[in-house]
Amino acid sequence: MNESIRKLMVEAGMQFRLDSASAKIENGVAVFEELCVYDKFDPVKYAELIAKECARICVKEARQLGGRVCSDKIKQHFGIEE
Repeated sequence: MNESIRKLMVEAGMQFRLDSASAKIENGVAVFEELCVYDKFDPVKYAELIAKECARICVKEARQLGGRVCSDKIKQHFGIEE
C-alpha cells in the first residue's frame, strides 16, 4: 500500500494491527500479516482528506507546470498507475 494512502487512512480512523494467528517463520524470522481494523474508520473523512491532498498537490504544481503535470503528480502521489 502506498504510504500516502496509508497515512490518510490512519488519519480517518483506520487502525493496523498484526495478526498473531497468521505468524509464519521465514528464514528464522517471524512474519505476521497485517489486519485493517475498520471500527473507527470514517469513509467520508477519508474521501475529504484525499480531496484536500489532491487540491494541495494541484495548487503547488499548477503554479509551476500546469494541469497535466498536476494530474500526473496526483497519480504518482497515491501510487496510481494507468
